[in-house]
Amino acid sequence: MRRNIYQPSITINSPTQNQVIGSTAPSFNVNIQNADDTYWYTIDGGISNFTFAVNTTINQAAWNALLNGTITIRFYANDTSGNLNFQDVIVQKDILAPVITINAPTSNQLFVHDLPQFNLTIIEGNLNVSWYTIDSGLTNYTFIGLTGILDQGVLPNGTITIRFYANDTFGNLGYSEVAIQFDKLSPKSFNLSTDADSPDTDGNFNLNWTISIGADNYSIYIYSEINMSITLVEGEITDLGYLIAQLDSGTYYFFVRSYNATDFAQSNQVNVTVEVSTEEPADLITILTNPVTIFLFGIAIVSLAVIIKKFRKKYYKSGDKEIKRIEDIRRKETE
Repeated sequence: MRRNIYQPSITINSPTQNQVIGSTAPSFNVNIQNADDTYWYTIDGGISNFTFAVNTTINQAAWNALLNGTITIRFYANDTSGNLNFQDVIVQKDILAPVITINAPTSNQLFVHDLPQFNLTIIEGNLNVSWYTIDSGLTNYTFIGLTGILDQGVLPNGTITIRFYANDTFGNLGYSEVAIQFDKLSPKSFNLSTDADSPDTDGNFNLNWTISIGADNYSIYIYSEINMSITLVEGEITDLGYLIAQLDSGTYYFFVRSYNATDFAQSNQVNVTVEVSTEEPADLITILTNPVTIFLFGIAIVSLAVIIKKFRKKYYKSGDKEIKRIEDIRRKETE
């Protein structure tokens, strides 16, 4: 009888060289020729051997016993003549969760007006998805990259615990969390001032105020001591000043409120007294005298022709406000 001198031929179709595999043991596919006896594999250098007859999956218990890192899977085959051959494939086992470092925000950092921005470092070569939650996972917000701004619509006031998650392509999940303080219950205090004279003689002046931290906009009000009423002058102002124009004589009490979505803050009160002259200049007689020479106490006085201006008031309407406009009409009369 002729003895078989040919070694079995083994071709490993999967897993592939340096393939990254997670905590679940991989399946394998090998093609073995010239072997008619026994097939087996080992993943721990021969300490444990597992026979097989058809392509299947690496033993899960043996896979679990191996640490994270590089693993050599060796497949063996022999024939009845004792000819033995083997082939190796090296794979990477990844069972470590992503490592997340929160660079910003910092622990117990206070946010009043600005929305919290985050900056992370994630150590993971096979990163898949990243997200955060502020309600223990009831609602999750995915993000791409390592930086971003927390969703404005989800931030309650008070202490907020932000938990950042990241998983890899093999399902390994890591997280890190930080607690911050978010205070947007009410805008902060601020001061109102004016450049009006005391008294103000034309009814035109500016109201100016300092910034109210946490405010989205401002509204100006007039308070009346007569009927104890408050009247809105202008609302939804985003600047820090406003021009008051064409007020009639009287005493006015101004204050400003700063608003955000949840509350408001009120400034100090500014009192302005306006005294606009309403008297019409009296008509003056145009006098023209003939030139004469008068000597009184040795002083010569030459009579002069005096031309006097006469002012008239002209009124007109603009919208629902009556505005007074003085037109200077000059009239020269001679005799």
